[in-house]
Amino acid sequence: MTVEPEALLAELAEIMDARGIELRWERFGGDAATCTMRGRQVVFVDPELSASRQLEGLARELKRWDWQDIYLKPRLRLLLEGGM
Repeated sequence: MTVEPEALLAELAEIMDARGIELRWERFGGDAATCTMRGRQVVFVDPELSASRQLEGLARELKRWDWQDIYLKPRLRLLLEGGM
């Protein structure tokens, strides 16, 4: 069973919120980028890209964090630990 990129993006947004990482959809000419703004981690994703490109960029950025202490669905864990 294949999971649509849009569904995975929504699930990643939920875990980011739980971890206190802000997700912003901004047009900036890349796929995704992370920065610290006023002491808060923010990940920017370009909304004009395809969902699969957004997912690829977001997953790459989220690999920077340690997700071992939070429950992730197996497909998300695989995505964030280098598979998929």
